[in-house]
Amino acid sequence: MQRSYPDWGCNMAKKILSLLFFSLTLGASCGHLLAEGLDRETLESKKGALLEYLKSVALSDKYLSGQRMNSTEGHLREWKWLLSNTGRLPAIMCAEYCTGSGTKNFPDAEAAIQWRRMNAFIFEHWERGGLITITFHFPNPYNENFSGLRQKVRDGGAAICSESSPVRLRWLALLDEVAKGVKDLNSKGVVPELRPLHESNGKWFWWGAYLPKDVQQKLEDDFFDKIESAGCVVIWHKSWGMVDGDRIFKPERYDIIGYDVYQKKAWNLSCISKLYKEVLQMGKIFQLSEFGTHLGKSASSRNTYECSDIISGMDKYCPRSCASVWWAGPEGIHNANGAREYMNNPRIITLGGVSYKGR
Repeated sequence: MQRSYPDWGCNMAKKILSLLFFSLTLGASCGHLLAEGLDRETLESKKGALLEYLKSVALSDKYLSGQRMNSTEGHLREWKWLLSNTGRLPAIMCAEYCTGSGTKNFPDAEAAIQWRRMNAFIFEHWERGGLITITFHFPNPYNENFSGLRQKVRDGGAAICSESSPVRLRWLALLDEVAKGVKDLNSKGVVPELRPLHESNGKWFWWGAYLPKDVQQKLEDDFFDKIESAGCVVIWHKSWGMVDGDRIFKPERYDIIGYDVYQKKAWNLSCISKLYKEVLQMGKIFQLSEFGTHLGKSASSRNTYECSDIISGMDKYCPRSCASVWWAGPEGIHNANGAREYMNNPRIITLGGVSYKGR
């Protein structure tokens, strides 16, 4: 029997997609610092309203949808595919603030952090009722020209912790650019989630668990202090990799704690059950912060995972999660089976379906 799908929210999705392509054409000229806009009290009120909404979703039988966006033409094509084939776009845009995801050379921190470009996408998504998570694949400040996302630090982190060292100055310059971008979003009324130094319990990024614990904590403190000292209002989100490793952080800082689940572990979310319970015991909001199930040897191969399986998996192993944010490319919603049914499931909140007072 042919299924019919409601058109609720589709006009919003179509409009944002056209604006996304418009922003891509204009590039960096779309983003700029505005004069001080909303006062902190107003922003804190907006943050409180958003947190209450996320908690209400977590207590419901619904889940927010999300997918990554880094402003490349490839990612825009993926969002276009979702709109064309499902009639929907994700509620959460997981926006990448680091140009080239930390893998390319740049002359300075301003070029390495693409907030001017990304804020155009972020603001349009927010204006049309979407939510924002910002992620950071930081380039390695041990390199004069940055890059080196997965290049391990060889001095145990001594230089990045040494005041006035070139390495530390490059690191702080990256954070200054992040703070400028977030301040710009705040001035436009956007309260984003920030997800700094994700998967730091693993050893695959330069800020990972091979570093001494005090160095890892110093890096988190640096990030937190830069954002707070700039007067930004954000929702703090920590996400861990699915590996055994020390989880170095100050939990009292965070509103959301989640896990990044990939490949075989993502096919059976039983792996998340214990960790999920720990987060709830801490009184935090839980989220599948990153999700991807692609098992093919080639990135171009089709993912055989059924999108609807994530709903039953979350129902069983993390029913009080507020959202699942799919990655991009082979790990995206668009590359799995049943994307149309998933994005039109009444239990999945898509763009146009986020509604709460105080936004």
